[in-house]
Amino acid sequence: MAINWTSKPILTDEMDEEFRVATIDGTKLKWSSDSVPDVGDRIFITFNGWGLATVRGYCHIEGFVGLLVEPDVLPDWYVKQTKREGFIKELGEKIITIFGREFKSAE
Repeated sequence: MAINWTSKPILTDEMDEEFRVATIDGTKLKWSSDSVPDVGDRIFITFNGWGLATVRGYCHIEGFVGLLVEPDVLPDWYVKQTKREGFIKELGEKIITIFGREFKSAE
């Protein structure tokens, strides 16, 4: 799975199956929400107990736009799992990738 860092995607009115089409530098990608938050926006991750987070950037993975976010608190299950697997070297490393259907506005 290749992850490519990108600038903010631009949403179009075009649809690809059930997904909105977003473009980044002319490349069409799928996005599963109505809007794309800005870097610095506060969001609420709606699955697996993540909660509040801050958008730090964007990426694209296998044809989909992803958000790079920094959760306020890492869930206990995640800390245990990633420490065991060696993914977290320091607790300060906590950027995760989520997709459009996995968050809502924090407001």
